[in-house]
Amino acid sequence: MSDYEQAARDLKAATDEVRRFAETSTTELRNLGKVTEETRASADKALAEMNGLSSRLTDLEQ
Repeated sequence: MSDYEQAARDLKAATDEVRRFAETSTTELRNLGKVTEETRASADKALAEMNGLSSRLTDLEQ
C-alpha cells in the first residue's frame, strides 16, 4: 500500500471518529444541556489529528 493510500485510509478513519464525537456532542446537548469536558477534549484531539492527516494527504498529492 502506498503512503498516499494509507494517508487516505487514516483520514477516513479520523473523519469517522470526528463524526462520532459530533453525534455524541449532539446527544449530550439534548440530554444534559451541555457537552461534557471529556467529550470536548476528545473531540478537539480527534479534530487536530484529522487536520494533520488532511495536511499530510494534501502534501502527498503535490
